[in-house]
Amino acid sequence: MQRAVMPHTERFPLVATTAHDPGEIIAAALDQAETRDPTHARTWIVLVEGDYDQIDAIDAEPARHGIDVHIVIDLSM
Repeated sequence: MQRAVMPHTERFPLVATTAHDPGEIIAAALDQAETRDPTHARTWIVLVEGDYDQIDAIDAEPARHGIDVHIVIDLSM
């Protein structure tokens, strides 16, 4: 059996883990995004799989950065 080829992101970080609280991971990801776009010139997009805890954490975190975040929910399950 062949192994699936994983998608490759270029210039876009991919953050995923089950070892930490979703709020911690989202905060760390937005901190990293802030270093990449300190003037908030780009549109910030967060892809989630529809978990309510993730969405709540994403709703809470952007205010700390003074930005608007567009949430894309993957419903393909």
